[in-house]
Amino acid sequence: MLRKYTGSLVMLLVRIGSSLAINKLFAFFLGATGITALAHLQNLFSIVTLVPAEGIGKGLVKYIADQQVNKGLRRDFLVAGLLWHMLVWVICSLAFLLLINPFFKVFPASWHRFQWFTLVAVASLGQLVYLYCSALLLAAQKTKVYLLAQIASSIIVLSGVIVGVSTSSLSYSLAGFAAGQGLSLVGIWILLKFYHISVTDLSTDLWHYVNQGVVQNNLKQAFIALGKYSLMALSLVLFGRTVDFFIRQFAINQFGSQATGLWQAVVRTSEWYTQVFTALLAVVYFPGVAAAIGNKQAIKQVLSQAILNWLPIIMLGLIGVYLTRYHILLLLFDDRFLAGEAYFKWQVLGDFFIMVSYFFAYVLLGKAHIRLFIIMQVLSAALYILAVFSLYTPMGIEAFPIAYCIRSAGYAICLLIFTTKDL
Repeated sequence: MLRKYTGSLVMLLVRIGSSLAINKLFAFFLGATGITALAHLQNLFSIVTLVPAEGIGKGLVKYIADQQVNKGLRRDFLVAGLLWHMLVWVICSLAFLLLINPFFKVFPASWHRFQWFTLVAVASLGQLVYLYCSALLLAAQKTKVYLLAQIASSIIVLSGVIVGVSTSSLSYSLAGFAAGQGLSLVGIWILLKFYHISVTDLSTDLWHYVNQGVVQNNLKQAFIALGKYSLMALSLVLFGRTVDFFIRQFAINQFGSQATGLWQAVVRTSEWYTQVFTALLAVVYFPGVAAAIGNKQAIKQVLSQAILNWLPIIMLGLIGVYLTRYHILLLLFDDRFLAGEAYFKWQVLGDFFIMVSYFFAYVLLGKAHIRLFIIMQVLSAALYILAVFSLYTPMGIEAFPIAYCIRSAGYAICLLIFTTKDL
């Protein structure tokens, strides 16, 4: 059983290790201001890549993984997937360009905002092509090459950051990170050549293919089918990543990059251990939920057993994080970030609610309650914004982790109510 997931575990550890190293480099060479700018840049990339990675890519894997599917239908989905990736890039690039001041004003003024926009646009295009190729590798069941591509991507991004921070320039450090994102495409291309894999060739007569009347309707259906997979991911972009971006921007405007960086250090610590937790749940919990769909009694059994088994682990783990918060900040950042320990109590409490909510969220996802999922994202974002604007005057920068805690508790309670009623 463990051998089956060894590759995925190694990939996860490399990605987390690379992320930890990148943040350590930014913290050591550039301080809290560097961490704030890095969080903003990563947020921009996630706005562009989340729908392709979590929506379109998963749809592609579902529809073309079956090797029995006829060649024409596979071709329809391959083209539709590529068109979706390019459409996402065009829409996001236009949004960034039209709102260039709010999206890019936090970055160093040594570069013009249009230069930052160009950097993100070009790098995100490379990242989207990389994600498209990754989805096709999964669909072709080239798991080994896929995992190696993920590992190579992490190493390339880390290498770009190392080159950037060696200049002691925040602009070049951010540029190194962005370049690494785009150059991930080079890594996957080398692997495809090394393993003699021809994923697909869509550049030849694509326009002629799309305009052939005999396949145009099928292509349209494939495009719509993949679009349905994008709805949940789109809700996460609009009411998750985008809200997070502008809330962080608001924190910078009100309290400065230094204070915001201390808060973001705690947030990033939370993201690392939460990422491990969700990866474990996806392997040991979600398959059981998916297998029990259609049988309410079986779902109740899987849910209650999972909570019973995991709740003590979650509580002990989070208590351990809180008790060692000083050591964590020193290890992952440096002594300039120790003042951020004051935010851990709210972050850890919020993480507890978020982790518990995953058990109920997976049930809703397994039962394909897409509309309810989107409504939950909207309500969660609204509660977060309301809490921030209600608390930032009396509480200062601490209002943001408190608001996160309130948002997480509200999200978990609503999921508990909806899931209980549904079962």
